[in-house]
Amino acid sequence: MLVVRLTNNTEQRVRCRLRYDAPPQSTFRSSLNINPGRTEQSVFRARRKWFAVVVEVNCEARP
Repeated sequence: MLVVRLTNNTEQRVRCRLRYDAPPQSTFRSSLNINPGRTEQSVFRARRKWFAVVVEVNCEARP
């Protein structure tokens, strides 16, 4: 299991999109809405044995 914690240190709400690439598993995607000053977490659970995981995180402000 891999846990990624994200903290929003801005004054605005943000939306973060996460992409987990852990071959030979299928690519897993998730998204989080994070309010100002809050910390949220995303959990990736392995269904197969893996040795390395590449996590892409893209966050943008939400109105």
